[in-house]
Amino acid sequence: MCVSPGRSLGVFVAVGVLYVMLACNGVSAITPGIHDATRRVLFISSYHPQFPTFSEQVRGLNSAFDGQNIELDIEFMDSKRLSTPEHYQRFYELLKGKLQALPSYELLIVGDDNALHFALERQAELFAATPIVFFGVNDARLAASLSGRSGVTGVVEAISMDDTVQLMRRLYGDKAPITVITDATTTGRNDLRSFIHFMTRSQDRNFRVLSLEQLSFGELYAELRAIPVSDPVLLISLFRDKSGATLEFQKSLSLIRNHLKAPLFHLWMHGIGQGILGGKVVSHFEQARVAANIGLRALKGERVGDIPVVTDSPNRYVFDYREMLRFDIGEDELPPDSVLLFRPVTLYQQHKALFWGVVLIVGFLALLVMLLIVSLRMRVRTQREVMKINVDLESKVKERTEQLEEKNTQLSLVQAIAQLGSFEYLPEQWSVCCNAEFCSMVGLPFEARSLSVETFMSFIHPSDRDELRNATERALKINQPFHGCLRTIRKDGSLCYFNYTSRPISHRDGRTSILGSVIDVTQLKEAESRFKEMANHDDLTGLANRRLLDELFTKAEHMARRCANEIVVLYCDLDKFKPINDQYGHDVGDAVLVAVAQRLRESFRESDTVARIGGDEFVVLLNGHCSKDQLHGIIHKTKHSLRGPIHIKNVSCNLDVSIGYAAYPGDGVCLDTLLNVADSRMYQEKQYS
Repeated sequence: MCVSPGRSLGVFVAVGVLYVMLACNGVSAITPGIHDATRRVLFISSYHPQFPTFSEQVRGLNSAFDGQNIELDIEFMDSKRLSTPEHYQRFYELLKGKLQALPSYELLIVGDDNALHFALERQAELFAATPIVFFGVNDARLAASLSGRSGVTGVVEAISMDDTVQLMRRLYGDKAPITVITDATTTGRNDLRSFIHFMTRSQDRNFRVLSLEQLSFGELYAELRAIPVSDPVLLISLFRDKSGATLEFQKSLSLIRNHLKAPLFHLWMHGIGQGILGGKVVSHFEQARVAANIGLRALKGERVGDIPVVTDSPNRYVFDYREMLRFDIGEDELPPDSVLLFRPVTLYQQHKALFWGVVLIVGFLALLVMLLIVSLRMRVRTQREVMKINVDLESKVKERTEQLEEKNTQLSLVQAIAQLGSFEYLPEQWSVCCNAEFCSMVGLPFEARSLSVETFMSFIHPSDRDELRNATERALKINQPFHGCLRTIRKDGSLCYFNYTSRPISHRDGRTSILGSVIDVTQLKEAESRFKEMANHDDLTGLANRRLLDELFTKAEHMARRCANEIVVLYCDLDKFKPINDQYGHDVGDAVLVAVAQRLRESFRESDTVARIGGDEFVVLLNGHCSKDQLHGIIHKTKHSLRGPIHIKNVSCNLDVSIGYAAYPGDGVCLDTLLNVADSRMYQEKQYS
């Protein structure tokens, strides 16, 4: 199979799960269909699929390979967890057998130092005629020595050790000792040498090294607890201790943060956002993208030996804003152009356009009020003059009346153009006067512009009436403006959303009224609702996507924990779908997926959740206790519902489905763990069927 870059985050996460499944079965094929122009590329990763930088590396490769007819296969050395000669020998023998059995590759890409060392050692035997492109390599000397070598080139992972250490010194001074955490991995040793070389050149001896070559994880945590908050710590590598025990990066980082109260710096992007303050970091996405582009040049016929090794790494300063607050670090203390993650967005930044729109509306209303006041004063002055000069009375009144009518006409025209409704609430008369635009908004004829309060409130949504009534009474008491958002009911029964701004007005005769303006924001609310629907559902089938699945599982897990209940996860993978997709095309394939989704909906309760997390992969969350017999019955019923023929465009498609299951909390307490268990059981069923 082949895979192209996903259209959404849910698809990308599904691809990551697919990597885990295929890693246990050998070469992972990522592209959807092989044709005559397809070029075969092998990527040997030093890591395993859950290694924190692996997904970014694959994303970088796919960003360059997308649309280039590349069939990318992946092999995992897993050298971060297993580094014995016996493991390397088993990997070599397995890969050798695959290379003999499979069609040859036109390009080899290797990630990290261990994969490069393996490729160079086995080049003559396994890759003699295959161009080799490396990236993520820390051994700068080795990489530089390969420049100009026949058949090998690539990208050096040039960490910004000097810049990061200098930043630590600027923030915490020369008197604060720098603690370095590393281990015995190849990357850890190379980067530790870079650190010591820089400190020696700087004549800075105020540092110490905590290496897992001499420490166990437990001993390391004891050392970390003793470090004061004023002493910075640099994390280089933390995967394997002196006893050979290994931890995943996220797990080891979590344990570090549990025992360390000092600021933690890093040289790579992964981990920032999980307790690391920051540093000048390496982008694994960019490393892989540049390497993939070099590989494309080789596939187009350019000699690899003529392509120089790329030694400049596009690193940048990245910091976690939450950690900055924790350690009282100001933005002015950081280098220019630093990227600050998780910095909160102010209310003004979120609604800048709306804020200035309201300011303009309020300003416009204030101008109208001023014009009305000026007009009233002119009329009073005119009346006083008319009392003295009776002869000019009719002409003066007519002139002023025409002026006022013209202004009112202009005002109505401006309101109509701006679609700005207005109203005046008269408490003493228990009535509301509305302009034509407001009447149009709620579906009333303009003749009904003077309404009783009861009639006016009948157009307000029942849930919002008390809010408007209380806000009005409070404004009259304290003589302060108020604003908000209301739902109104049109005459045809449909709902509208209005933003309103109102303020009390005191008249000379002692009366008080409330003037207000409204603007229709129904389309904006509908757009927000559509966006939320699109963000949480699969655009093809309408089922929940991975994002919504995570949210619903979290809610179900809280409820299950409170009620001592269970959650069952079903992992469904369609069999025989790929031949249908290949034979009849994506239109028929998509229609089949829609039909499958509908059958799954009909097979489960409304309280259960059916989600699509991949091309032909579906997940079902079952809430509540479920015995083994009941579970097998549900699985049997689901398989039976999907095995019936699906008729699409005069094509009859017969499918089968493999289903694995996992139960909370017996098989795990987080969704990823449950999916992995269900996926494994589904895969076992697929093998035995």
